[in-house]
Amino acid sequence: MVKNRLIQNHIDSGLLHTHSFINGQWLDTGMDTLTVYSPIDQQPLINLSQVSESQITSAIESSVKAQQKWKKTPANSRREKLKKWLALIEKHKDDLAQIISLENGKPVSEALVEIDYGASYIDWFADQAIRIKGDILVNQNNQQIWLNKQAVGVVYAITPWNFPNAMITRKVAPALAAGCSIILKPSELTPLSAIALTTLADKAGIDPGVITLLISNHAEQVSQQIMADKRVRKVSFTGSTRVGKLLCQQAAKTMKRTSMELGGNAPFIVCDDADLDLAVDAAIAAKFRNAGQACVAANRFYLSQTIATTFTEKLVQKLKDLFENKTEQSLIIGPMITEQAKTKVLSWIEAAIAQGAKKVYTAKCRNDGQYLAPTVINNISSEMALFQNEIFAPVIAITHFDKLSDVIAQANNTDAGLAAYCFSQNLETITLLNNELEYGMVAINQGSLSNAIAPFGGIKDSGLGREGSDYGLDEYLDLKYTNLVI
Repeated sequence: MVKNRLIQNHIDSGLLHTHSFINGQWLDTGMDTLTVYSPIDQQPLINLSQVSESQITSAIESSVKAQQKWKKTPANSRREKLKKWLALIEKHKDDLAQIISLENGKPVSEALVEIDYGASYIDWFADQAIRIKGDILVNQNNQQIWLNKQAVGVVYAITPWNFPNAMITRKVAPALAAGCSIILKPSELTPLSAIALTTLADKAGIDPGVITLLISNHAEQVSQQIMADKRVRKVSFTGSTRVGKLLCQQAAKTMKRTSMELGGNAPFIVCDDADLDLAVDAAIAAKFRNAGQACVAANRFYLSQTIATTFTEKLVQKLKDLFENKTEQSLIIGPMITEQAKTKVLSWIEAAIAQGAKKVYTAKCRNDGQYLAPTVINNISSEMALFQNEIFAPVIAITHFDKLSDVIAQANNTDAGLAAYCFSQNLETITLLNNELEYGMVAINQGSLSNAIAPFGGIKDSGLGREGSDYGLDEYLDLKYTNLVI
């Protein structure tokens, strides 16, 4: 059996179900199978049965029924069950990291970081379950205005392959804390993390039907059926802008609430007064996480002319230390998720070089199969595909600027508006960049943005709504206003 390959990696077989999870049961369909491949060696990991149309109907019905009970469950009980889920995740941390590494390709050390990051959302939102607040307003006409927050209802959540654990917990935890049930559709490329997390949620005692897991590589058909059902009151999606816009169109037909965390094109701006050593370290953190396959990965590197040469030299030397100095080697880059993803980026690199860009460094590490060696390219211009598109690969594309006003205009000249990175030691410069950059998140003098207590999300074509923080909890709550005469 293909499944034996996972067991050979010493993964707890109790986490390795092969079916969809509906109303507290793992249900086989006898239909066509979905084979999961590892991007590490392109070999099969496991065969899964795909959900049927009738099972999706059953899933919606059981989710509706479960939500009616779950929303009435005392908040402290919802908190308790989320905490039990968290404890089981921490207990099985090594297994979960192995699963991520096998199906996604990222190194186990990086997968462990993702487990901790994902767990932090459960920890945060479990506590927020008992802190959902309303308000009472009194006006001059002997009236009281009650403001009460109530669960939205059944949620449909679609998660991507690049963070197959954390993108699930980031949606499931606030939904459950708010009193919603959730139907989860993970990427067909990385469904095993979703299966493992759902297994642990079930073991934690979360009520049947509160979490539903649908396995399929027919995402469009699954989504059309769920989105057409008015009993599903919200959709939360992380993925491409193209798909996000299609889902918003579908959501409009039944007036579903939407949360969309979509594509990015993050500028990385280094001013002439920046701490260059700090900026270099931040560049590596912001670019090479998950082999550059992250929506907030730094994408367009804008360097002030006065420091461009020095920064580039420092960056290349740092990468040589990480990849070539055997006594200091510490950065491991996993593979691209698919062969097509690698081929696309290589074509952009070739086109950029043909248009005058210069490759200044290629790391001496794996470059075969779906692996793409970290690459630094200088003299990028705005008309190049490498600059216009979200790279989603371990490639640093550099251009230069003279005036701050020019780089702000260039950085904003994109439909994306998710994340931006800025480096300067001048408060006036920092304030100007923060005020003028059209992005939902701005990192100043650091290469990391994600935090469970902060509102993660973008503007423009990068999406709607926020994940994390109290604002993220509000995405799963409706506000009811009651006018009471006293």
